[in-house]
Amino acid sequence: MVDRPTAVLLTVSASVLVVTMLLAVSWALGHVISTPYLPLEWMVARHGVAIAIDFGLCGLLAWRRVMAEGDKR
Repeated sequence: MVDRPTAVLLTVSASVLVVTMLLAVSWALGHVISTPYLPLEWMVARHGVAIAIDFGLCGLLAWRRVMAEGDKR
């Protein structure tokens, strides 16, 4: 069982991954079936930063917290 801050970090990391992948699919479909899609500059700025910071950093911090808790046992 993980503590509350670790659970929040894991939840944020997982949620951001789902949202950003939906954005990526939306962008790709826009090129294939001619539906409106977000500009590439917007995708780089938002999608890339969200993956790097929200998914990557929150996931890494949660993983480190879980490992630190395992070392205490």
